[in-house]
Amino acid sequence: MELADHLANPKTPASVRAFLEAVLADPPPAGGPPPLFATLKRDFPGRGAGGEIVKMKTGERVRVVDAGRFGDVGITLILDDPKAYQARATLGELTNFSATASPSR
Repeated sequence: MELADHLANPKTPASVRAFLEAVLADPPPAGGPPPLFATLKRDFPGRGAGGEIVKMKTGERVRVVDAGRFGDVGITLILDDPKAYQARATLGELTNFSATASPSR
């Protein structure tokens, strides 16, 4: 699913919508996109800044840091880092989106 399709879907959470509107804007906002956090639906292999392998496990909280041209997003376990991603995922592989690191109830 393309990222623009998520914007057209009325069921897309407000936090995801705000993030996508920012990353798809031309030009992008000066301060970058608003924070977006999610929970993993599956395990992911990733890479740390030094190239080391990082294991991301189902149920862990991640930060979404960017969006790609192919409908994917960059994710990281480092919740206070808004820039560097450790793995790529689709929005369908994530759940429990929010604008804060704590999962919403």
